[in-house]
Amino acid sequence: MSSTSACNPGIMSLIKKASTQQLKGRIVVGVDGSESSNGPLLWAARQAELTHASLEVVFVWQAPLMAYGVYTVPTPGGVDPESRAKQTLEATIHTLLGEPDGLEMVPIVTRGPVAKTLLRFAKGADLLVVGARSHAPLVGMLVGSVSEHCMSHAKCPVVVIHHEKAA
Repeated sequence: MSSTSACNPGIMSLIKKASTQQLKGRIVVGVDGSESSNGPLLWAARQAELTHASLEVVFVWQAPLMAYGVYTVPTPGGVDPESRAKQTLEATIHTLLGEPDGLEMVPIVTRGPVAKTLLRFAKGADLLVVGARSHAPLVGMLVGSVSEHCMSHAKCPVVVIHHEKAA
């Protein structure tokens, strides 16, 4: 038997160790504090519990825009949009999930274009969960759709949870 056909015991122990370890998945969910983002958060939390995945709850905020989104409006004195976003995210998580036992959850507040930012956080994730507000067709075309953009450009599976009430 040649020495090249012998199995390297160091490599085999690494393979065995890796196969016995449970690989932890990652689920990313986008929330915005609205009623229509409650369903995606609840669904994603349940899926994370079932699959023993970590859950990243992402709240993306943007500066208010003037007509047609060309210029940003300065925020009124004393208003901190990021602080308000953090409070909204904490309240949403607490109200809907309480203190989930055994669920590894990472709340994230960031600024940017919503769809692109969610896609950035979803890189390498096992799943991206977003909501759909069910705008009327014309409104949906004008304002765009975060869920449609995510479905078209994500590198991982995307689950879209539709809001119960039609707009």
